[in-house]
Amino acid sequence: MAISGAAGSPNQGYNSSPLIAFLLMVFSVRLGWWLGNPKKKTHSLEGPAWGIIPALKELAGDTTDDGKWIYLSDGGHFENLGLYEMIRRRCRIAVLSDAGCDPQFNFEDLGNAVRKIYIDFGVSVDCQKLEIRARQNPPVPGLRFAIGTITYPGSTKPGWLLYLKPTYQGTDER
Repeated sequence: MAISGAAGSPNQGYNSSPLIAFLLMVFSVRLGWWLGNPKKKTHSLEGPAWGIIPALKELAGDTTDDGKWIYLSDGGHFENLGLYEMIRRRCRIAVLSDAGCDPQFNFEDLGNAVRKIYIDFGVSVDCQKLEIRARQNPPVPGLRFAIGTITYPGSTKPGWLLYLKPTYQGTDER
């Protein structure tokens, strides 16, 4: 779960840039929040009493998950569905709701996640068929979900993916 709908963040994974991090911080254009690290004694605190150290780290683009404070944002600048982190944690069941803007139903967020997961972890995520169709007029019946398998290297036990694509088909006004 995220604390914001961060369009910009100083810590954007492979998209991180020290210059962009500096500018986002100086002009206060980022949308994240500093919270206590769950791995540290600060986990129960709402935020740092003195924000100078986290602010300097943010200015330098040094926002990692190793310090007393972590910079939390929604992570959509890296992978919009959260599947990457579920696979990194080797979850056996993943339920995704893809509510991203995708009017043509090209499934770009899902494709992006599956590609990164295979490259980084060697894990295959395969959906049998994505028969989810874009909104049509007049409305047509059809599926709004897909089921896939997750194959972890070195494991014979498959994982399962339930992929939901919220849609509005409307009603036939005839």
